[in-house]
Amino acid sequence: MPHAKTIAIIGAGFAGATLAQRMLKAGYAVTVFDKSRGTGGRMASARLGQSSADLGAPFIETNNETFSAWLTQQPDVEAWQPLTTELSDAASVYVAKPRQSALTRRMLTGATLITSTPVKEIWPEKNCVLLRDALGHSLGCFDTVIVTAPAQQAATLLDAVPRFAKHAARIKPTPAWVCLMALEQPSGLDADMWIGNDGVLFRAIRDSAKPGRDKGEWAEIWSLEATPEWSQVHLETDKETIANQLLESFKQLSNGSFVPKEKRVHRWLYSRHNKQDRQQNSTDKNRVDNNSIDKNELFLWSEANAIGACGDWFSHTGVEGAWFSANALADVLLKAPR
Repeated sequence: MPHAKTIAIIGAGFAGATLAQRMLKAGYAVTVFDKSRGTGGRMASARLGQSSADLGAPFIETNNETFSAWLTQQPDVEAWQPLTTELSDAASVYVAKPRQSALTRRMLTGATLITSTPVKEIWPEKNCVLLRDALGHSLGCFDTVIVTAPAQQAATLLDAVPRFAKHAARIKPTPAWVCLMALEQPSGLDADMWIGNDGVLFRAIRDSAKPGRDKGEWAEIWSLEATPEWSQVHLETDKETIANQLLESFKQLSNGSFVPKEKRVHRWLYSRHNKQDRQQNSTDKNRVDNNSIDKNELFLWSEANAIGACGDWFSHTGVEGAWFSANALADVLLKAPR
């Protein structure tokens, strides 16, 4: 019997997990690398005492019937309608249980997952594509290598295909500061989600109100996310100051007076990607027709080098965009000769 074709995927976020799942089902030997300790990427979770909360994307939004149908078929995904007047007309919202990162962890079942391992170089050799770490040590040679990291990180990995590297480098990410806070006493607030109005707080979400959540020893767990503009201005501000300013903004918005018992602050440098830049720079020729997306650029793929990229930094945004991008690239890869 011939050996399974090998593919290395850089990034264990949602795009990487989606692509890995498709390739595993087709019989590929899949290896996934990630610089973090776990899966999820920007859907990562973090510990708060004996419990955990979503540190990245707090939920999954979709206006697309195809993606919505896929979500409803996932055993660890459930629809959620947070109590809030601001989102009364919002699109469908879904969350993974017991945390967002559980979805990517399950999707990667069957793949070889190598965490805490940054990939620093991708280089096509005669019969394979070589990966190296920061010390120049080989991480393996694969038939195909796909980058699913955020655009700015992908740009440094795509040097072997200069036009891909230039394309990724043009995409402008936006940052976001996020603060998780655990309360020993109930906040007394009725709504599960609040939308900021002072230019500091983008939104506050009661993470412990999501379906399937175990809040452990805490009465409530909240996630406070800063606006991209404020996050950019305060990119180098210390975490304690960030937490205090976000909490003060939330107190003024909600008229609350609670004090968090435990906090966790994280700076997402590549929280989102600028949609305008994606549209202006859609000059590469890899375009795919989809029932719900009109000939948008969804991925990068060089058959000659066996190197590609996919993710939410192409023509469609968010978790939904990552899903469409990964599936579009998988369709092309699976049509290639085995």
